[in-house]
Amino acid sequence: MMLNRISSVLAKAEDGLAVLCLAGVFLLVTYDMTSRTFWGVSLPWSEEFSRVLLIMLVYFSAIGLTRRNEHIRVEFIVSLFGRSAQKRFALLAD
Repeated sequence: MMLNRISSVLAKAEDGLAVLCLAGVFLLVTYDMTSRTFWGVSLPWSEEFSRVLLIMLVYFSAIGLTRRNEHIRVEFIVSLFGRSAQKRFALLAD
């Protein structure tokens, strides 16, 4: 019961961090494009920082998707096999 509560809090924190990374990338890239277009000036560190935020976004999102079992799977070849083989592939993949 206590572990479920801790897991739930961590899940919300991971999802929140992913949202913050997405918002940071959006705001930083939007600001950089706007300032470069209208004033001809951009922040020297904005491209690198937005790249780091994007990488962090991918990792935090992957954690959440794996937790909810919503990650991308290539199932074309697995669907050619029978039910028992599909279950074994699912165990192997997860």
